[in-house]
Amino acid sequence: LFNKREEYNYVLNHIKRNIKYAINSFAVKKLYSSSIGSDSFNIYFPLHVPLDYALTIRAPKYFDQLKLIEQILEFNLNKRFNILIKEHPASIGGFSAKHIKKIINRYPDNFKILSPNMNTYDIIKKVDLTLTINSKSGAEALSQNKPVVCLGDSFYMNSSEVIYCNSLDKLKSTIDSFLNNDIAKINTDNIVNFFQNIYNNSHELELYSNEDKNLNNFAISILEE
Repeated sequence: LFNKREEYNYVLNHIKRNIKYAINSFAVKKLYSSSIGSDSFNIYFPLHVPLDYALTIRAPKYFDQLKLIEQILEFNLNKRFNILIKEHPASIGGFSAKHIKKIINRYPDNFKILSPNMNTYDIIKKVDLTLTINSKSGAEALSQNKPVVCLGDSFYMNSSEVIYCNSLDKLKSTIDSFLNNDIAKINTDNIVNFFQNIYNNSHELELYSNEDKNLNNFAISILEE
């Protein structure tokens, strides 16, 4: 209105997107589930924030997350596993409620969208496998000694206890291995060593603080490395 620049300069685009989020949020509430059954193999897939750098730059081939989920469900011919998704708290309503309902109608017994109010740690405890592109939920699952499969580059992909799948074909065979109990049990010592190594190579920084003291401490800790 006053011809001033803003952090998000294309204001109209953001207004339109947030209106769309609000509409989707209202519609998708009717589709939420809060139950996780124990009679089938449950795979938890935490949704990324749409347009997130983690997808647009680091994993563009998985940019359309709902399409990816449909592709995974397509090779679930014998209905041996379930896919459970949950919206990121920062993007509730960010996905088409119409598209989600379409997947639910096609796979009513093998697909659920969980309420975003559910705690991620509680979900991970109840599922058999956490499948991520490169979400931090993968590291959360790893910290609970739970199986993790990732599809994109992530800081935890090199852990010996994480299975990295660079294609859907490999993902299919990996899921089959889990279903057939052909995957070795988690080695907790390897996980502890992995996170200890991350801690040992970390630098202290408050990400959202631009104070000189914070920046100087961070710079000094890097120079002293």
